[in-house]
Amino acid sequence: MKTNLKGVNKFKWDFAFLEKLGLGEMRPEDKKTFLDKSKRLLTYMVGNGLGCDLPAERMDEFEGIDNKDIYVIIQWLSENDPDYRISEEYSEFSANSSPLAELEFLAKYASIKWLKMNRPDYPEIVYGKINEIIKDIKKKKEEILADSLGEKF
Repeated sequence: MKTNLKGVNKFKWDFAFLEKLGLGEMRPEDKKTFLDKSKRLLTYMVGNGLGCDLPAERMDEFEGIDNKDIYVIIQWLSENDPDYRISEEYSEFSANSSPLAELEFLAKYASIKWLKMNRPDYPEIVYGKINEIIKDIKKKKEEILADSLGEKF
């Protein structure tokens, strides 16, 4: 089963995103804070979505990979993709990646490989959580703007 993860990282959490949601009037410092909080919320929600039906050991693996624990990464790769350095997928990933330190590169490769193996529905989880956040923002738009602009309802 092939999982396409390419589009997941293309979603932009930026001022243009806030404009599209009708929050362009926010003060610039509030926009940055709001975007940072929204990104942290998305990370939390996706993490919960990923782990909802996986054993704790699987999530511990991913956490170790995500935290760039070289021992976890090497152990996971040796157990799940022992010939990764000579695989076509690794070569393709290497050719399409910007120059990274070895640990950064291995962590990124292992996390993508882990997601493909353990959560092929990862893109759907991310998009679902993004849509939940967007719906919530739209629902609370007036309150968010009033708070940013110092107005009371």
